[in-house]
Amino acid sequence: MATRTRTPADMIAVRELEIFSDNDFPIYKRKQEFHKSALRKIAQGKYDRAKLPKLYKHLADEVDKAYNKQYGSGRGFMTNTATRAALAEDFAADFHMRTRGGTSFGELDYLAAEAGIKMRATKKATKKKAAKKAPKKTAKKASSNDAAVMAAIRASLK
Repeated sequence: MATRTRTPADMIAVRELEIFSDNDFPIYKRKQEFHKSALRKIAQGKYDRAKLPKLYKHLADEVDKAYNKQYGSGRGFMTNTATRAALAEDFAADFHMRTRGGTSFGELDYLAAEAGIKMRATKKATKKKAAKKAPKKTAKKASSNDAAVMAAIRASLK
């Protein structure tokens, strides 16, 4: 029985597809949507670096099909599975680097603002906010009864 060997990823094709994805407007807009989806995961606290290539695998397939439609036969995929997986890894690594390891929106904060995504507050941040909201010991404010008494005193002095 013959063993099946997998063909390695073509790194030149990966770079070509990356450049194509940045220069083709519909694909670029689609890439921004994928970034927004991953930013939502960061904001919700569900960001997982290991699952990111799986998300970008769909984008890599779309990029390959669009590239094939424009420069190839127009049917199916132009590259092998390993090349598309390497492209998805590159997309994921780029996103991870641009978001400072998934800890903030980083360079993609303009996308988060556009999509209305806000970062979830951490426990430390909520403790600081709670400390700020705590009432300070200050002079007692006049109540409505005190205001009525003061008005009566002023009226009697006139």
